[in-house]
Amino acid sequence: MSKNPVALITGASRGIGKAVAMNFAKLGYDVALIARNEKLLQDVSNEIKVTYKVNTGVFALDVADIDKVETAVNKIINAHGKIDVLFNNAGIVYLGTSEVNPDEFQRMLDVNVKGVYNFVHAVAPQMKKQRSGYIMNLSSMAGKRALEATGVYGLTKYAVCGFNEALFYEMLEYNVKVTALCPSVIATDMTSNMPNFPDEEKIQLEDIIETVNFLLKLGANALIKDIEIYNRRFSLQTSLKINFNPK
Repeated sequence: MSKNPVALITGASRGIGKAVAMNFAKLGYDVALIARNEKLLQDVSNEIKVTYKVNTGVFALDVADIDKVETAVNKIINAHGKIDVLFNNAGIVYLGTSEVNPDEFQRMLDVNVKGVYNFVHAVAPQMKKQRSGYIMNLSSMAGKRALEATGVYGLTKYAVCGFNEALFYEMLEYNVKVTALCPSVIATDMTSNMPNFPDEEKIQLEDIIETVNFLLKLGANALIKDIEIYNRRFSLQTSLKINFNPK
């Protein structure tokens, strides 16, 4: 059994999740990689193994499937005896508010809300038992500021922020930290085709990594319930019109 700390990252096959997983590996964590696409996960795993001397685990599953989530978490605990960090990152977006169709709405609820709950539900008992750990929930500025372009997505991210706040207080007595990260527009493949919004004007993946590292470096008595990461253009505009096809 490895003596390395253990980080579990959802949505780890690309974008923010992959960047955060690579960062945890760089810091010496064994990483458990969660996403639906097994091939992409395996590619991330192989890249980590080539670069860093840590263990990886690949779990291809739908975060909305509680049975598969609990099975994966139990395997990770059995293999390592602990989980030090849960980075709840998996998420999807469909644009719109009233015009979002019921199937799109349900899928966003399943991934963005139920997926967060499922992993917290599975991981929290272990963290309570070990009386240590950090749960980071990736929300969004859309969970703090409502916009017509992302109304239903915002609904799910407001839910994440509310759940995160309750979890923050629940886990205090167990010495487990909980923080929601609420960034605005990040330069990922999902936002790469936003018209008139070049990647260099967006929040960079390195900024998210630095935020995670800042949180990890804080002392035991320094707690941050949520952290908002603004984009300059987003902040200057009172209403952001978004017109792109998320991948």
